[in-house]
Amino acid sequence: MSRYISLFGLFLVVFVACAAVEMVLRVSGAGISLRDTKGIGQVGLFLIIIPILIVFAARRGGGPLVYLKPYFADLPRALAGFAVMWIQAVILMIVAYFLLGLMGYVSWSASAWDNFSMQLLGKTLTALLVVLVLAYTEEHIFRAFVFRHLRYNDTPVVTIAALIVGSMIFSASHLISYKDGWEFAQVASLLFGLFLLGSLFAITYIATGSLACSIGVHSGLLGFKVFLRRTDILDYQPDVWWLGGTTDVRLAPISWLLMVLIAAITWATRHELRRRFYIEPAVAPPLPGEKL
Repeated sequence: MSRYISLFGLFLVVFVACAAVEMVLRVSGAGISLRDTKGIGQVGLFLIIIPILIVFAARRGGGPLVYLKPYFADLPRALAGFAVMWIQAVILMIVAYFLLGLMGYVSWSASAWDNFSMQLLGKTLTALLVVLVLAYTEEHIFRAFVFRHLRYNDTPVVTIAALIVGSMIFSASHLISYKDGWEFAQVASLLFGLFLLGSLFAITYIATGSLACSIGVHSGLLGFKVFLRRTDILDYQPDVWWLGGTTDVRLAPISWLLMVLIAAITWATRHELRRRFYIEPAVAPPLPGEKL
């Protein structure tokens, strides 16, 4: 319980720091907000959060170099895990959209293909690079730090509690982009979808014993979404309830089912995945004299 209390205190510090900076930005008329989901605002948010997390982890004897060391020591294995999980995530998304196409809910956009250019390709590749950086950053914050901090051993009770709380924090953190015009049902659906997404990433981390694998899944799923949004090569007609009625796939029940399916497949193949990609146990064991 002490780790949950310390984590609550940490996030209180983060909230106060972010609120103070946001107030200064508004009063100064800088035209920048930490609530922005891209650009300088988002970068600024991470520049506030990450140093605070590093100091907290270092004071508890678990600074970034502690858990990153085994990844540097076995970099080829880490990169292989990232690549395989990234490819699997992209293939699953391609199959999912192909099936939706067979059912008439997705169609090829001839006009978007005709308008495709090298300039658009360059912007899309840049966006995918940003996705990789974002996935890397979020996985270090929410899985390598939050989840590991709460998972002080690998028993089922401790693991499930860490997974649930960590995924709730991951989901709630996205409320920073909340728009006042959203309906409650949309917000609830978004939070539930993000909770399942956070759970998928945590299960991938547990099952493989490699943060690189969860980064691969994260960047693969998000990258596919960004690619479609940037290129518009597919026309998406979400006019049934199980597609969420919106182009935001995080609100769609079919997306929730897909996340559960990916998590189930990952867990079912965990022994083979660990044999090939294992780096570390995804646990932050108690420090000498620490009361849990």
